[in-house]
Amino acid sequence: MGLAERLASVDIRSFTSLPDLRARIVQIVEEYFHRGPLSKDRPVLKPFYFCSPETVVMPTPFVAHNLEEFTNALEQVSVHSIHHRFIEARLRLKLRTKDFSQWLDQEMT
Repeated sequence: MGLAERLASVDIRSFTSLPDLRARIVQIVEEYFHRGPLSKDRPVLKPFYFCSPETVVMPTPFVAHNLEEFTNALEQVSVHSIHHRFIEARLRLKLRTKDFSQWLDQEMT
């Protein structure tokens, strides 16, 4: 299995912190180097540029007070809002579950 396949197989949903995710990625790359030490010096066709994302959270007009309002809002919010709630919030808040799930569990029981 190639390096790209190994990295693609990482399930980011199983991590609750960025340092743990970073450590897993480093571990995979180091294992790959260990198996094929010459791969460290292989030239690439294009450089990889790292970037630092800046998250800007802005309120939307959508608010849910019940499950019906929640599903209606889900149909209207952007994919960026859903990504923020399913991925970013989990890592930022170190949650084992998505904050949608946490809200549903706390408020709907």
